[in-house]
Amino acid sequence: LLCGDTGAGKTTIFDAMTFALYGEFLGARKGKAKDFRSQFAKSDDDSFVELEFSSDGEKYRVVRTLPRPYINRNKKADVKASELRVEKFNRESEKYEFINAGKKELDSMLAQIVGLNAPEFSKIVVLPQGEFSEFLRANSNDKQEILKKLFPVDFYQSIVELVNEKNDALQLKI
Repeated sequence: LLCGDTGAGKTTIFDAMTFALYGEFLGARKGKAKDFRSQFAKSDDDSFVELEFSSDGEKYRVVRTLPRPYINRNKKADVKASELRVEKFNRESEKYEFINAGKKELDSMLAQIVGLNAPEFSKIVVLPQGEFSEFLRANSNDKQEILKKLFPVDFYQSIVELVNEKNDALQLKI
């Protein structure tokens, strides 16, 4: 649970988590990563998010930089793309070890580790942070999919299917 007064920075924490894991901001801030860099940062300073988290008994550290303006070799203004570094904790050495893979592979791996893609993360984790009304307006199928991600319902779904099969068989006998 993340709680606090209005303006305390709750949304900033969710934005940082989302950017670290998915390389984007969600909702009204989607596509505006360049706007999150402080106007007081020096042009050669990287702005970044570092997130440590655990999933399925493993510990990970993600560092993702924000895009930043710079002057290229031709003395023209350009934007340095976001960079991503992912490390996994090695219990034997008790140190984080760099995962050597391309950005696309790392992005895909992070979504797999978390078990949610960016829109699902937004609906499930960030949902109470102001998007609850969108959930309420969603159609029943969308709500059902969101709730299936939140709560393990497979066991109960199999019971419902079994009851329906037995009901169908009894209806045929009747």
